Amino acid sequence: MIKEVREVRAQSSICFSALPDVDVSGLLKEIIKENVYRKDYENLTIQLLEENISYDMAIEALKKID
Repeated sequence: MIKEVREVRAQSSICFSALPDVDVSGLLKEIIKENVYRKDYENLTIQLLEENISYDMAIEALKKID
């Protein structure tokens, strides 16, 4: 399914991560390392969650996927 989603998303000019030459795993590692979305998560995303999951807990879950 990942392949199909990337093919569809690659058609969008705003979906950089879906382009065929992008290393999604490497990009995710960089996002995690630099805490790119920490403020967004803590200020906005956490309000949308049904469970109280800290940013750090979410990041640990992402690390297990790779």
